[in-house]
Amino acid sequence: MSEDSKTLDALLRFCYPCTLAEDPALHDFRDIHSVLQAAKKYSLDAIEKRVCRALMDTEVLEKDSLRCFAVTCHARLRDESVIAARHTLREPLIPAWFEEIDLLTSSDLLGLLAYHQRCASDVKVLQSDLSWISDHYEHWVSIPWMFGMAPGGGRCGCPVSPSSKYTLVGYNSVKWFEDFMDTTFLALRDRPCAETIQSNLEKAVQTSRQRNCYYCSPLLSGGMQEFAIVSKRKLDEVIAKVDLELKF
Repeated sequence: MSEDSKTLDALLRFCYPCTLAEDPALHDFRDIHSVLQAAKKYSLDAIEKRVCRALMDTEVLEKDSLRCFAVTCHARLRDESVIAARHTLREPLIPAWFEEIDLLTSSDLLGLLAYHQRCASDVKVLQSDLSWISDHYEHWVSIPWMFGMAPGGGRCGCPVSPSSKYTLVGYNSVKWFEDFMDTTFLALRDRPCAETIQSNLEKAVQTSRQRNCYYCSPLLSGGMQEFAIVSKRKLDEVIAKVDLELKF
């Protein structure tokens, strides 16, 4: 056996019945990688699945998505690599160095970068094609804060954008909403994920509330949170159609 004692110890602990010992804790990604390689080498499918299950834990993926991607790619686990790649969209297009990066082949890394770029490019289309918004909100009454509309159809006083960039249901959006959309889609080019939408939304709500509009302010939090849900759902739909090209 070429495996070191640490790897063999973890592997044997996985082999014990659960009534005798719990699965060993694998906190170091190098340990996870070594155990995965050994499980594949000795065709220990059950252990491989249990290690992968720990690696695919949501908290682990959200914290160390790039490291998860590197380990799963090196182990040639395609389904797990796709899941990890989706979580890497929370990271910048050009990520910071991480220890397991040397586990990736040049084609794996290129595939991840290309995937990130395609996701960002496809999401960008949503900025010009606003049908996903108008399909959900069929009348300005559903989103009066977006146009600065008061009851009865009058204006509430919030500045309306002079451009028709975000014209919906026949009305131009207010200026702060235009700024929010521009800023959000610019950020989505680097991080095409739901967290980008949420962070920009919170900043926009805080900024617009400073105007203390008697009509819009009470509606903003609930209205924008619903808009965030609609936006994230559409983003998920778009990204789900983007393929990650891997050589395994």
